[in-house]
Amino acid sequence: MPSALRVALAGCGRLGAEVFSPLLRAIPGVALVAVADADPAVLANLRTLDPELACCDDWRGLFGLARFDAAIIARPSVQHADVAVDCLARGIGVYIEKPMATTLAGGEAIVEAQRRSGATAMVGFNYRANPLYEALRARIREAPGPIRLVRTVFTTPRHYSAGWRLSHETGGGVLFDLASHHFDLVRFLTGMEIRDASATSDGGRDSGERVSASLTLESGVPVNTTFATGAVDQDEIEVIGDGWSLSADRYRSLAPEQRGAGVPGRMSSAMSTLASVRHAPYVLRKLREPWHEPSFRIALGRFFAAVRERQRVSPGPEDGLASLAAVLAARESIETGRRVTVATARPDRPDRPDRPARPDGPDGPDRPDRPDRPEEIIHP
Repeated sequence: MPSALRVALAGCGRLGAEVFSPLLRAIPGVALVAVADADPAVLANLRTLDPELACCDDWRGLFGLARFDAAIIARPSVQHADVAVDCLARGIGVYIEKPMATTLAGGEAIVEAQRRSGATAMVGFNYRANPLYEALRARIREAPGPIRLVRTVFTTPRHYSAGWRLSHETGGGVLFDLASHHFDLVRFLTGMEIRDASATSDGGRDSGERVSASLTLESGVPVNTTFATGAVDQDEIEVIGDGWSLSADRYRSLAPEQRGAGVPGRMSSAMSTLASVRHAPYVLRKLREPWHEPSFRIALGRFFAAVRERQRVSPGPEDGLASLAAVLAARESIETGRRVTVATARPDRPDRPDRPARPDGPDGPDRPDRPDRPEEIIHP
């Protein structure tokens, strides 16, 4: 049997403690060998679970504590780029929680570090690995006509009450936390880049923050999005075409819902009932997973497989950079009141090396291109 893949965890806050740490102990062929966190209570609790675990209060100390093949980076967002670049320079594979950086310079540094080292780098857009969204993407590819509109909503009852999550400068706020996921999913589901963004915010009044963003894809397709804290748990995406729509609700859907001439709205409830029976195993799987979200385990499994083979994996740093650029464009729009061109879509920037160039304007592609990246592990 091959030896266990040695993994370090840089950051063990809520996500690290409730998701990454339990999964690293449960996934076969993986060994958690070192953890860095600034909270002594967190480290003390981890040592009760594993007295042999190497622990330190600064991620820089990890390299002297233990040898490891991969690192999961779940520090405050403003630190992600520094940790990732340092690990990649040492040939260590990295799984970087989103957002992978808080500035374009930080994101570009990660992209360049990965290219130089050849080590595996994956960004934590784990919702791509959710079977619901993978099925939705497949259905969109089979849709009877071009995409005309995309609509998304992502809200949570949580509040950002203290710490780094309060400030945009340190990677806090709904754009970095929630919008980064949906901006990536829009690219993943449609196969199109985000060209520009316009956004408004209520400024975080009443202990919550509410942002509305209007995006334009490279083909001219509009995308309307809403993000909020202090609301309810809601995570929905709908893709609309001529006489058809496909949608998924991460909290309620068991399979993508289709409406159109052949599936009128009055049939939706009957089809949902049939889906509930057919997809019962998916429900059981969700109930067993941390935060009832199966995509974390799936994404980590793909990352570890890629690290073992020293291969590229999707979503990679280029995907993280594209989402980050859209988030920063939306933030700039809030601050200036203008529609802002997404940095990675500007004509003075080179084309992304991991995908072919696309035509601009409303006469662009009618449906997503199929991936053509032989050097990567692709999981459609």
